Amino acid sequence: MEDKNKNTYPSMKAFSASSNIPLDIVRVAKAMGCPGFEHNGKCYGDIIIPWITEHMDELEASNEDDIKHWKMRLVRAQALNEELKLEESKQNYISKKEVAQMIKNVAMSQKSILKARLTQELPQKLVGLDVPKITQLMDDLLVDVCKLMETLKI
Repeated sequence: MEDKNKNTYPSMKAFSASSNIPLDIVRVAKAMGCPGFEHNGKCYGDIIIPWITEHMDELEASNEDDIKHWKMRLVRAQALNEELKLEESKQNYISKKEVAQMIKNVAMSQKSILKARLTQELPQKLVGLDVPKITQLMDDLLVDVCKLMETLKI
């Protein structure tokens, strides 16, 4: 049996730096079942290096597939994140169509209030008044209508 204490490293990162084998290749090798890795993180270079050398084509192909896979997932995640941001921002705005409808609703409310006040209430109050009094009553009517519009919930 080989002596595991030769060429021992405390971590995959240390092994990668010392052996000049890219860390992602070392990780893929471990995932593919390469012997020489312990649960505490220790790496035995004398066992790992020959295995990696023998399986390098598989490791590189697997690593490229993993990189493509994770890059694609990143792109998808970023796209979903942008969609979520867009949906959140849409909630902060009102469409032109909705604003136009609200303005129409306000105008219709004002029209009905003004019509009722001008045709039903005001004529009886104006009989026999002079122009300054009529002007004052009209101004008061407009102020009342505007106050009513301020209380509307849109």
